[in-house]
Amino acid sequence: IITGGTNTSPIISVSSSPSFDGLTLSGFGQFSTISATSISATTFYGNGSNITGLTGGLGVTVNNPSTPGVKGFVTLPYNATIVGWDIIGNTTGNCAFDIWRGTSYSIPNDTNTITGSEKPILSNQQINYDNNLTTWQTYLSANDTIAFYLISAETLSSINLLIKVIKN
Repeated sequence: IITGGTNTSPIISVSSSPSFDGLTLSGFGQFSTISATSISATTFYGNGSNITGLTGGLGVTVNNPSTPGVKGFVTLPYNATIVGWDIIGNTTGNCAFDIWRGTSYSIPNDTNTITGSEKPILSNQQINYDNNLTTWQTYLSANDTIAFYLISAETLSSINLLIKVIKN
């Protein structure tokens, strides 16, 4: 068991199954496999295939949102569950987004919506969120393509939409 302390060496190599409690790694830590009850870190390197349960996000920033349409795409590199969304405008205003999902690198369209009746919106607000997505299709598979479709925007010159996920 390693408890407490800080390690600044470039690589820790462990061949058995130790327990790390309160260890802080600074600099570069490289692991081929990580299995833990809980993990807290600023940055992970590698393919991340052995790390599950971590929160993350994907999103889009729209500057000058004067016309509706697809404002960005993201391809997800891992399976995940959507757990919420945050939306922020540069000022108080109105806007609405739809989120579309295409499977296995396919480009989605409006028939692939996943938002149900809980579309990310600002309604005379500068910030809004929803962390209880009861009508969304929340499961995402590795290589799914997500499209961010701006339905409308008024009074805003910049909007940031973040979709919050947990890696499965």
